[in-house]
Order: sequence, then C-alpha cells, then structure tokens
Amino acid sequence: MSDPYKLNCGVRQGGLTSPRLFNLYVNQLIERLSRAGVGCSIDGVFINNISYADDMVLLSPSVSGLRKLLKICEEYAGVNGLSYNAKKSEILVFRGNNKPSNFKPTFMLCGSPLKRVAEFRYLGHIVDEHLKDDGDIERERRALSVRGNVLARRFARCNKQVKLSLFRAYCQTFYTCSLWADYKQRTVRAFRVQYNNVLRAVLGKPRYCSASAMFAEARVDDFYAIIRKRVASMMRRAAESTSTLLSTLAYKLDSPLWACWNGAHTLANKRMCI
Repeated sequence: MSDPYKLNCGVRQGGLTSPRLFNLYVNQLIERLSRAGVGCSIDGVFINNISYADDMVLLSPSVSGLRKLLKICEEYAGVNGLSYNAKKSEILVFRGNNKPSNFKPTFMLCGSPLKRVAEFRYLGHIVDEHLKDDGDIERERRALSVRGNVLARRFARCNKQVKLSLFRAYCQTFYTCSLWADYKQRTVRAFRVQYNNVLRAVLGKPRYCSASAMFAEARVDDFYAIIRKRVASMMRRAAESTSTLLSTLAYKLDSPLWACWNGAHTLANKRMCI
C-alpha cells in the first residue's frame, strides 16, 4: 500500500516474509523463460527452467536455445539490479549416442565464460553427462555408511528400541532414490549390502547372520521395501501436484522414469529396474 521504494540488499536470511518476497522478485524471470518458446519441452509443455529458491537450471536441446535463455537472464538482471556469479554457474552437456565427444560449445554469462563440467550436484542430487545414477547412488551409500558408524559407536549401550528408532530416522532416508532410473546392478547391490551391514552393526549382530530374518525380527523395512515406498510416494505427489512440470511428468507414461517406477513394484524378483 505504500509508495514504491528500493532495496539495495537481498532479503533477510531466515525471515518469515523472505520466501514470498523472493518469489515476487524472481517470478517474472521464470515466466519470461517459460514463454520464450525455446528449450526442452514435453508434449508441447516447455520445461526449460527449474528453480528452487535461487538455484536455477536452464534446459535446452540446442546450443542456440540455451544461449537465448541465458540472454533472457542477462536482460532481466540488467533491468532488476540482479548480478550472477559466473564462477558458481556451470554448463553440463548431456552426451547422446550420436553426439561426438569433441563437441565443446562455449557459453557466456554477463561477459564471463561458463565452466563445463562432467557432473554437478543440484539440491544434493548428482547429475552426470551420461544421465547415469551410479554416482548419486554411491553418494547415498557413503552417507549411509557414515551415519551408520556414528549410530553404532555412540549408541552401543542403548536398548534395542532406541537403536531401531535411530536407525529408522537416520538410515532410511535414501535421498532422491525415486529418481534413480539408469544404473548398474552392482552399484545398487553394494548399496543394499551396506544397508544390511549397518543394521547388523547397530544391533550388534554378526556379519554372517541372515538379513531377511534380522529385518523380520526387528520389524524394519528392508532395502526394496523402502524403495517401493519412496517410489509410491513420489508417484502420488507428482500426480496430485498443481505444478505444470510435475503433472506433465506424472502422466508421461512412456517416460523412462515411469518405467522405473513401475518396475519397483511389479518385478517379482524384487530387482530394481535398469
């Protein structure tokens, strides 16, 4: 209701109004990118940008399209007093089967060249140039190993129920496992063995004890049960979401992600999809 005035600094970290104020500030940029008519699209719906707070990803199947999206960002920055950190911005080129390995396009952001990488971490999830999930599965396996060792060492004298509660809280997250769609079976096998060994260590069981009997006795979900629950939750939330991006993906039944989601529930031998 007041007269307009300028803010010469960003929104306050942790402020209650900060998320809404930032959304108002950056929403126009997202709308311009979505209306640009270039970049990746699914069934006519352009999904050329993904944003979470100030972490933005631009997606394009062509070099010219990505350069146009970058230009829109530069123009918006000039008008709205926004500055980008080119050193923290990176380019990842997904290598298709027919794309030559020496394909090295250059991209500029506000006059600075962007560094090309073979993989990058977005919101904690590792994405690589071959669209393989082995690196992200290995990331989660190592994180599970660290958390499991801490629980086994620091809470060794606690009773069984406390140990199981801690195990469920800290060792069953399987962060972004519902997005794993392309990987090697030995990578998943190593993760499953690590999960079983962590529960053995937390409960003080010998390494040769039966994993299935241990999970049944403790009434704890095994590896594949967790995967199925995470996938089911992801499918439900995507289908019920009001986001155009998520609803488009939720009903794209011929996508690799849907094939993986279905495989997690329908394979009788409990093997995750490839």
